[in-house]
Amino acid sequence: MNYKKLLNYQERRNRAVDSFSSIQTELVLRKMDIRCIMNQYLSLCDEIRDLERQQKKLKDSGITVSLLAPWIQKKKMDLQNFHKCLVGCGELVVIALDIWQNCGATLKDLCNLCNRRDYEAVQQMIAKYSESKFSSIMFIHTLDYPVSDKCEWIDDRVDAPFTHAVKAFMLDQMIHTQEGQKASDEALKAIFPDIWENALIQRVDKNGAEYFTDWEGNRIDSESRTRLS
Repeated sequence: MNYKKLLNYQERRNRAVDSFSSIQTELVLRKMDIRCIMNQYLSLCDEIRDLERQQKKLKDSGITVSLLAPWIQKKKMDLQNFHKCLVGCGELVVIALDIWQNCGATLKDLCNLCNRRDYEAVQQMIAKYSESKFSSIMFIHTLDYPVSDKCEWIDDRVDAPFTHAVKAFMLDQMIHTQEGQKASDEALKAIFPDIWENALIQRVDKNGAEYFTDWEGNRIDSESRTRLS
């Protein structure tokens, strides 16, 4: 799947159709696509895990299978491609959600799309925060993640297509774009101000070299970092 072409096509399509029902249909179709991608992604994860387990057993027994390592590497490349598709679908969902909201979709409509029947509880939960865009609400509150399955982490095996795709896209933005890094830094400052004052942030310069900064963005050299630790 060429997710870049998919993204360009879907963004043009989202801009072309401006009716409430058309965007809602697109979101339902994206949910089906993401569910399919997640199933294949998880299946590949299981396959790679089994292959690596077999490889270790053979190595411990003094047996080397020359074709096994390249095969595992190929499977990992396939896994990366599926993750790229997931990131691309997450971007499509983010775009479509906000266009749908501009077309008149309400929070109750969003709850219905995510199979949430506790509208009042969702309304109270969101009222505690300042975000109002559907894409932000989906990312922060994982609306389609079943309440019965919620715990301290997001389980990729739980059926929550929008949550998984939007999470993948947002994390990709945080890691690979300056805008995303800045947004994630601001969010951490707001949520954990005491921890943030003493935090060191790992960054990568344009040459690919890793370095650290303090919470104000000042670069920390290795000697200073040693004294701090």
